Amino acid sequence: MARLTEIRDTNAVSSLLQGAALGAEAIRPTGTLFSSIVILSSATADDSQGSPDEMMASIVDSNAILHVIARGSDLDSRAKAPRENRDLTPFRSIRAIAEQSRGELTTIYSTASFQAALDRLADRLTSELMIEYLVPVGSKPVDVKLGVRLVGARVRGLGVAPK
Repeated sequence: MARLTEIRDTNAVSSLLQGAALGAEAIRPTGTLFSSIVILSSATADDSQGSPDEMMASIVDSNAILHVIARGSDLDSRAKAPRENRDLTPFRSIRAIAEQSRGELTTIYSTASFQAALDRLADRLTSELMIEYLVPVGSKPVDVKLGVRLVGARVRGLGVAPK
């Protein structure tokens, strides 16, 4: 939290997509079933080096849930820039991956808002319960039933995909 208070609103450049890909590469060898990557960005541009497709594939392959807290001016100012000076691909990619991985991109408009956004993310993460189960080979869809009941819990079904 002390580091967050040192962050200033600047015109800094970050490697948002590349940082997420490096985090994913660190997670993949562990073989963990559930993991999250949390990214904080106050930069006004993304200068990730490398192929965006490869970096995105790395993040998706890690099966990590991506949560991003980024300054809104990053997206807003880039969208208003002249066409030749803007490349929204890293920001669009991060937003798409966050949504696909069941995470979220939280937009803030000042570095002072990082604390509130992190508190909201902590509340979400501490109240989540993820369950994975294996269906025996040869079973039919009607053979498997799974239910979880937690008093006061909000249920968000993510779907079941056959293997």
